[in-house]
Amino acid sequence: MSTATEAAIDDILTTEEVAQRELEALAARAEEAEKPKAKVARKPAPTKDLFDLSTICTITKPRKADTSFSLLLAGLPKSGKTKLAGTANDVEGLGPVLLIALEDGSSVLARDYPDMDVIEPEDWPQAAAVITAVAEGKTKYRTAIVDTLGELQEMMKAHITKDGQNDMRIQDWGTIKDNTINVVKMLHRSSINAIFITHSEEIRDENTGAVRIQPYLLGKGSLGEVPKIVDIIAYLAVAQDKATKENFRVLQTGQDGKILAGDRFGKLDFQLVNPSMGEIFEQLTSDSTES
Repeated sequence: MSTATEAAIDDILTTEEVAQRELEALAARAEEAEKPKAKVARKPAPTKDLFDLSTICTITKPRKADTSFSLLLAGLPKSGKTKLAGTANDVEGLGPVLLIALEDGSSVLARDYPDMDVIEPEDWPQAAAVITAVAEGKTKYRTAIVDTLGELQEMMKAHITKDGQNDMRIQDWGTIKDNTINVVKMLHRSSINAIFITHSEEIRDENTGAVRIQPYLLGKGSLGEVPKIVDIIAYLAVAQDKATKENFRVLQTGQDGKILAGDRFGKLDFQLVNPSMGEIFEQLTSDSTES
């Protein structure tokens, strides 16, 4: 074999060896690429200085019915509203109870609750002072009954007109609305239970003829705002058993399109027959109906 031939063979072998080495290198790189890569630890994001809202006002948790509640109790005269509200005196969690009697209706409680505290403000300034003291927790009372909210508005009106000596101006109706809303808000936001008694009225829609039963308050402004504030709007009516001819009371706490009613907590039965504040309080504070 000539020297030239041997050199050519050596070149071929060298080329094959180079190609083989390249193939082996490619295979090694492919194998390395298939291996799971170690995760690179990310640097934590820089902590932001968050604004502390508690420096503005107190941060709390959702208010439960067993803390306090507000009830707007409507019904026709002599339907038993004051008597129902007075049964709060039987409930340990609701006492002591104060009846702020703006109408002469406290006598209905004399037989069953002769020791209940009753206060009869003579005018709006006196009533405002009483309500403020109760709402601010400066008294011993756990529950306050305002009987009635409409009569409290009449006191405001008498104060503005100086017992009828002056005529009501447009802005005076705004004052009554604002004062009423302030009273309801003050008691609603306090740590006590508030029961606002009102008479009811029927409003007929001029276009459809449909009748709606709602609480009676002076001015459309008050009626439009007060129901938005309270936790519960309830309507008390008297019905008769067709068989026995005996009368019984029905308290409606749910909306049906005809009667303005509702329960913010969603815990009360739609209707309660011959209700008491004990039954209402039990349902409001029961864990079994927690929504």
